Amino acid sequence: MEDARIKRQACLSVAEFTQEIVDNIGIVGVPFLAGILYFRGQVAFGAIIAAGYLANGVFSSLQESFSAYISAKSTTKLNETMLQHLQVQAAAKTEDPQTIIGRGIEVNLGGQVIKYPDFTIKAGEKVLLTGPSGCGKSSLFKLLLGQIEPSKGQLTYLDSEGKEIQNPARSFEYLPQAGWIFPGTVADNITMYDAKKQTKLAEVLKKVGLDRDFSKAVDLDREVSPQQADLSGGQKQKIFLARGLLRHKKFSLMDEPLSALDQASRQKILPLLLGRKQTLIFVGHNLPLEERERFDQVINLKEGENFAN
Repeated sequence: MEDARIKRQACLSVAEFTQEIVDNIGIVGVPFLAGILYFRGQVAFGAIIAAGYLANGVFSSLQESFSAYISAKSTTKLNETMLQHLQVQAAAKTEDPQTIIGRGIEVNLGGQVIKYPDFTIKAGEKVLLTGPSGCGKSSLFKLLLGQIEPSKGQLTYLDSEGKEIQNPARSFEYLPQAGWIFPGTVADNITMYDAKKQTKLAEVLKKVGLDRDFSKAVDLDREVSPQQADLSGGQKQKIFLARGLLRHKKFSLMDEPLSALDQASRQKILPLLLGRKQTLIFVGHNLPLEERERFDQVINLKEGENFAN
């Protein structure tokens, strides 16, 4: 793009110099010729004055037109280069990671070092992340979201062609165990104030089992706030899940998203999450064997093995 700017400036400079010479010849030359004709008695003195005004007007107009033409022509290349640059940027923004690779990763948290096992996660895989409290599960999520950097090792995101992707956090959604209720209606807390998502509201309510709790429009229009305690833990967790289902991100990081739900709700929602066309990294504790076997792989973090003094 810088080359295009330089070429444009050079083109304008040459054009201005050439036009300046032509203008000066025209503005001076026409009255000069009129003067010769006057002294020969072929034209009146007033013709010299008229010729001067005419030459000045004509060549000034020509200069403006020529400058506008040259400017437009010289800008074409720059515009084309900028358009190509913007198209490349747009293509880069729509690219989602197809593979996540972690090798030799360590995180230093105030002198406490967490060592992670090597892992490779393919697009579409469902990954179960297990381990006791404090073993580094939340820190791994922060790593994936780009909120912290590894002190050692490398976390790499690759596209479909095996090329590295920078700053892929926009491809991720994160559902923390303790989410947030915002001031507004129940519907607002699910759609996050996006009117376009209202059409999918009834569908997502049914998927997470909130259709029974908020079966009427008046229920969805009920005002809630972080200070209110009239929503149960299970209802809040279903609101967070419904919120995530409406976002359609390629990668979903879920920190014990079913911990406050009863067994019947768990059995309904877990297959729903595992059946979505997205990569899922799911933190879960004490899952039954039949639920663990639904995942493509398990990354087990053990405090004694993951921490180094």
